[in-house]
Formats: sequence, structure tokens, C-alpha cells
Amino acid sequence: KNGIVIEPGTQKASDAGGFAEFTNSGRNRAYGCEANLFFPVDPFALELGGSYVKSTALDLKTVDLKTITSREKKDYDFETFPEYIIIAGLHYTLRPAGINFYLKNRVYLNMKETSQTDEKDSLPTYWRVDLNIGKTIADSLDLYLDIRNLTNRRNYLPSLYTSIMSDEEG
Repeated sequence: KNGIVIEPGTQKASDAGGFAEFTNSGRNRAYGCEANLFFPVDPFALELGGSYVKSTALDLKTVDLKTITSREKKDYDFETFPEYIIIAGLHYTLRPAGINFYLKNRVYLNMKETSQTDEKDSLPTYWRVDLNIGKTIADSLDLYLDIRNLTNRRNYLPSLYTSIMSDEEG
């Protein structure tokens, strides 16, 4: 029912929460779905997954978008997070050494730079390949090597900070 919205914080700058906080506010409509499949075929395994989410504010007044707080926006789509996520991974176990390899691709689609309605420039598709190599040494000891962004691609994520906060703070 409620939106999870970033708002100017009530804490002082010296407090542990900083200047902004996520709050549950207003009436919101959100829907989505997520599915994951895992296909083991020893020594391989294939993982496929995806999600979709849409979130819209319902009960906010219409005013000048440059001078309002997020609680005053009408029919506002919260687009700070990706609308679509696709994940594909390939697992391989090297026997008899017991070393596990996991190559994982993740793609984020339909993202905006910020949730500000007057600054809704689209971000390029986020695509990252990660490699995880792991080995269990004992019941209480696992060793891992994680290489993130194996292809060294320049990816961008949306900004959670908006000018609404600086306008209200200053």
C-alpha cells in the first residue's frame, strides 16, 4: 500500500542517518513478478532468472514539479530502480579437486538517471559479468575468489539523491 520513498531526513547531520531517509508514505500501487530456474546436469548447472516491477504513487496533489516534495506528486512512477532484471549463470564443478566455478551475467533494463520527473533521462543498459571461483577446505572454511565486472564494462546505476532534498535542506 505505501510507497518506499526517499525523503529529507529528520536527523541532524551529526547523527548516524545523514540528511535523507527512506520512508513509507502515501498510497502506492506496485506490482511485479520474479522467476528463477536452476537446471543441474553434473558437473554443470544453468541458472536463469528475471524480474519485473512497476510502482506508482496514487494520492498526491498536482503542483509545479520543480517546487514540490515527493509526497505531492500525482501518478508518479518510481523509476529509480530497474524495471527489468535478467540473470543468467553457468556453474561448473572441477572434479576431483572440488573447485567450483560460477560465471554470472546480470542485465538491468529500463532505468532512469533519477526519479525526478523533470530529469528522467534513460540510462544505458547495465550489463555485468562476474566470475566466482570457490573451494571448500573444511566444514568451517571456504575459499573464494570473486572477479566483478570481468569485461570491464562501464555501467551506471540511478541516483538516489535528488535536488528535492537540497532544495528543502537549504
